[in-house]
This record gives sequence, structure tokens and C-alpha cells, in this order.
Amino acid sequence: MATCDALSNVEDLTSCSICFEKFKSPRLLPCSHSFCHKCLCAHIVSSCEHKDVPLRFPCPLCREFIPSPGHLDETTQWVEKFPINDVMVQMVNETQDFKICWACRRGNEEEESNEFCLTCGEPLCKLCSKFHRINLTSMNHKLCPILELGSHSFCSSRNNLCCEKHKKQIVLFCNDHRAPCCSECFTMDHKKCAIILTVEKAVKNVRSLKLMEELEVQLENMKEGLQKAKRSQEDNMRLLDDDFDRYTKDAEKLQQDILSHVNKLFDKHFIDIAKKTKEAKQTLEKNTLSVSDRLNFVEHLLKQLKQGNEPADIDERNVKYILTFHTVKEKMAEILKNAFNEIKVVVTLDIYDSIKQILDFTSIGTMLLTEIPIFEIIDARKAEFSKLIKYHDLRARVRGCTVLPNGNLLCTDHENSCCVLIKEKNQETIQHSTAFQLESLPWDILLDEGVLYVSYRSHVNSHVHRFSADDFHALDPIHTGTYCSGLAIIGDLLFVVSESCCILKLNKNGQGQVERIYQTQTTHLRYLIDLADGTLVLSNYYDDLVKALDEMGMEKWTYQHTELKRPYGLDKDSQSNIYVAGRNSNNIHILSRQGFLLRILGDIISPVCLKLRKGTCTAFVVCHEESKVLSQVMLYQFK
Repeated sequence: MATCDALSNVEDLTSCSICFEKFKSPRLLPCSHSFCHKCLCAHIVSSCEHKDVPLRFPCPLCREFIPSPGHLDETTQWVEKFPINDVMVQMVNETQDFKICWACRRGNEEEESNEFCLTCGEPLCKLCSKFHRINLTSMNHKLCPILELGSHSFCSSRNNLCCEKHKKQIVLFCNDHRAPCCSECFTMDHKKCAIILTVEKAVKNVRSLKLMEELEVQLENMKEGLQKAKRSQEDNMRLLDDDFDRYTKDAEKLQQDILSHVNKLFDKHFIDIAKKTKEAKQTLEKNTLSVSDRLNFVEHLLKQLKQGNEPADIDERNVKYILTFHTVKEKMAEILKNAFNEIKVVVTLDIYDSIKQILDFTSIGTMLLTEIPIFEIIDARKAEFSKLIKYHDLRARVRGCTVLPNGNLLCTDHENSCCVLIKEKNQETIQHSTAFQLESLPWDILLDEGVLYVSYRSHVNSHVHRFSADDFHALDPIHTGTYCSGLAIIGDLLFVVSESCCILKLNKNGQGQVERIYQTQTTHLRYLIDLADGTLVLSNYYDDLVKALDEMGMEKWTYQHTELKRPYGLDKDSQSNIYVAGRNSNNIHILSRQGFLLRILGDIISPVCLKLRKGTCTAFVVCHEESKVLSQVMLYQFK
């Protein structure tokens, strides 16, 4: 409810701003506004009934984002999760005047109240409030300004750390049910459970396994994906306006060249355009609202996650920490259960060629709205990774590859000094052939803004060669002064793994000086990729590790694992997850951008490089065993 600006009208303070009657079982929202139980329930249901996944509702007064407090499919029960505003209940039922200090009234005096003691449940004047705070028996009582009375409750915040069922302090955590419990819960419900931990032990486990950090990474990745989807929806909305404007102008121009008796048909056509425009926007607005809800909900979970680490006494902090972790994790699991499909609304218009014979037609043309599902964000930790097709074996020693805009794969052949083009359609190989010749011992290949960059691990070649991605004609090479392997580009900067035990930084057009960053003692660096935040990730073949660097070459993190042997090719997905080909461990490691292991994809024999195809759930994987002359190219799918 709205707080009063003055005490002159207590009726306003105790009235629901929805029904304008005295509060009946008022419920207090996190934004500090209160409403009748029935009024709030009706508002929640009406706000969520048209949403595919109800994640939140707006406060009826301030429109603040209120996250779902209960199960997503039980909106009628959400109101029960909000606390009863017992201060308002007392004010509604109390016959005494809240504008007068009750302590002074007991002494037959009348002083205007300016604060309210939530512990004692009575208003106090300025002087009484002062003595209330310094008196030994009341110095720990909670007081609030009388004008803010409607936004407080008698309930202590520590009650949130108590068991909902028995209202007792949480002291244990059941690992079997993933639920915190009090001593009575343990005795009655969890006595037969295999693993019961103290709160302190549960917190220690979460911290030692870095589960909180991993959960935060997952939420950040989800937030980034939702922000990207929201921007895409907004762009789609602008394009729709442009398309409809263009169609309308074309129709108006055509109308001017036709006899006056066809005006009725044009009127009908304009009505159709307006109707389809409205339908298209409604469809897109609904999908955009769903993205906003998810984004706001994820931001709320991140905020809640950070609040779990706020200072407090050790017992309260531990309980709050483990409660926050598992509450946020459960909420995130609920979001992931409800699949989200981003759509793109496309409008097409077919104007008849024989429009001049207008008298024979009953309409101008046909207009269709098409909802195209956009590539869904894949959870790399859980998605099924299966082989779709194995292409014809290549008589080549592939070391690098890149995906062209048309979806075809271009590979460097280290043995035959050429680039091999694999043309693919509908997951079937149409042709694989030599695209163009290269100099001796080519290594990595990178596509950036229509230009192909090729490196060489040859003592006789100290250049990075450039080619047009359209017709493969040669462009001016970039001099490096040494032979190289891995390539990455950030903005206008080209980063090259040099055999001179360093990484070179230079302009991607070959202008300016070559700068050396990340000087090291090993010559075993192989591949390099860049992430969205400017991070460089490189593989160290003989030391079995992956490192992340900033643009200045300073180390950010190092990844090693007993199941990662001879890391080779690298790639990234839209969420900046990192894919590492473990050549001798016969697997692919998927890392978060912070260097945490998300998943290991096994049973992939000798992978040397891999490339994910943008806008799809598929990835090319190239395998090559040293004992064989052939390279195998396979297409895998996440689903």
C-alpha cells in the first residue's frame, strides 16, 4: 500500500489501494506495499494468465518486479508465500489513536507520536523513543518512523532462517532431499536419509567444490543469452515496422495507377496490413515479455545470491548462505524446466503480377506471418551430444578449420599444403575438394569480416597469409618475423602464437609494429581463441593445460585435468563456453569462461580441431590419428 505523507488521515494508511476498504488479511510485498489477501491474489492471477511461463508480476502501485515466490504453475498459491502485515492488522483492529504516544497517554499526557516500536507494538513520541533506545530492556527493540509503518512487519528477519514447518532454527541439511531442516524435521522426516550434514559442513562442501561460483557462472551465461535474445526481439520489431512501411508505400504507389473503382479493394488491403501488423507485434511483444521476465528473474536470483554473502553472525550467515544457494538453485532449475523458444516474426507479401486486371480479382494479394524459432540456448552441461554424420575420409593432415558463412567447412591440410573445402547440404557431403593452394606446412585458419587468415609452422615462412572468403583470391600478407600456429582476432588486433615462445599482437591489416606479449619458456603453445570480453585462451600441447590471458598477456586462470591429454584445437559458443580438443585423451572438455569444467565429451578418437556452426546446434569435429594418413570429419549435434 502507499505510505502516508502525514498522520492526519489514518484511514488511508489502513485501506487497501485496490478495493479502497479496510485491510482484510493484508499481505506485505518485498517493495513494502500491502494489499488485501484476495485483492493481491486476483492481481497476481490476472497478471500471469497470458504468460507462457509466469516468472513474476508487477506491484499494483509501484510496478516493481516481484519474482514468483512459489511454483510457476501455482500462481493462485503465490499470495500465501507473502507475509501477513501484522502491523496493519493491529492498526485496523486497534481502537486507540496511533497519532498519540501510548507511553505518554499512560501517564495522562498527550504527545504526538513520530516512531513505532515493532517489538512492543505501540507508537512513541520523540522523547519516549530516545529513552526506549537507551533503556537496557528495550535497547534492542526495532523502531521505525511512523510514516513508514505500512512497510514493516513484526516478523523478525531471523524467522526466514527457521524451518517453515516447525518454526525452529535450521541446523542440519539433508543431502538426499536437498533440503535444510531443523532437529524436529530430522527426527520426523529425515531419520532414514543416508546423508545428513550440519549446516557448517554443507557450507564447507559448497565452498570447497565452488558450487556457488559455478551457479553464478550459469546465471551469468543465462543472463547474457537472454539479453542477446531481447536485443534480437527489439531489432525484429524495428524491422517489422520498416517492412510494413515499405509494403504500404508500394501498395499506395500501385493504387495511384489503377482505376478508381478498385479503391474498395485497396481499403481492404490496408485493413489486412493493419491487422497483420497488430498480430505480428502482439506475438513478438508476448515473446519479448517472456524474455524480460526471465532476464529480470535471473537478475533477481543473482542479487539474491550476492545477498547470501552479506555479513552477519556465523550461525546466521551459514544458514542464510546454504538457504540462498539451494533456493536460487531450485528457482534456476524451474526456469530450465520450462523451455524458452525465441521467435522471429517474418512478414511476406505477394503482389499479383496481373494486378492490372484488377476487375477479375477479389483481393490485392496474400500476406503471411511466419514465426521462426531461433536457435535455442543450449545447456552445454546437460544437452545430448550425438554424431549426426561421418563425412568421407580426407587424405589430408588437417590442423585448422573454419566454418564459412554458407555453412561449409574449410580446412588446412598440413601435409599437402592446401585448403580443403567440404561442401555440405542437408547433412550430406556434396563434394570435398582443394579450394586453393598454400605455402609449405599451413596450420591454423581464421575467418574475420570476409577475410581468411592462415598461419604456417614452417621455418621458411614468417607471414600470416590473407585471402578473400568470397573467391579465395590472395590479399597482402602480414609479416610476423617468425613461423606461427594459433590465431585470434579482437577488434582490429590480430594475436598469433609464435614459435619464439610468445604471443604476437599486431594490426590485422598488417599496419604498425609487432608487439610481443606473454613471454614464456615453452614452444608447445598451439591454438588460440578470443572470448567476448577480450580474454585470450590458448592450449599448451605438451604441458596438458589451457591458459586464459588478458589483452596484455597477463594470466587470468589455468585449467588442467587428469583426463585432458595433449590439448589441441579450441572453439567457443555463443555463451563464451570454451571447447578443448583432447587429442591423446580422446575427448572434448567444455569449460566456462572462468575456467571451470562444465563437461567432458568422451569417446571421440584423436580430435585435433572443432568448430561450432553459428545459429545451429551442430559442430564439426576433425579427428586424425598420427598412425593414419586420413583425417575424419564428423558433424555432431547438441539437443
